[in-house]
Amino acid sequence: MRTQTTRLLGVLAIGGAMLAATACLPGSDSEKTAACQAMVEEIGAVPSKASQHLSNPGAAAQVYSDAAAKVRAEGRKAGGDVQEAAEQVADDLEELAQVLRDAGSGNLRMPDTSKLISSGAKLRDACNA
Repeated sequence: MRTQTTRLLGVLAIGGAMLAATACLPGSDSEKTAACQAMVEEIGAVPSKASQHLSNPGAAAQVYSDAAAKVRAEGRKAGGDVQEAAEQVADDLEELAQVLRDAGSGNLRMPDTSKLISSGAKLRDACNA
């Protein structure tokens, strides 16, 4: 039962990341465009990477944490509104990672993917501005 619940949490978290994968599309500034494209690629890779670890919440959590670090780094390259939005997406990815870590410790709770969806939309808007 615990494994099934952990897998469910992983699938829900992956779903949130997939919705955020369309967070930003290339804008006009070349550095911003490159950073936004790198974030799209990183966020888009999370579902497949995390799905390889559905039975290991700690490893799945690390996928989200690694993605958060890369999103933050790319956001810093872009600066401005993109950086601010990227920080929020990264925070939300870290929160999902913590939910997965907690699940691995037996503390099961449903992830709130709505925050990631909302921050992803802000990132998309910042990248497109």
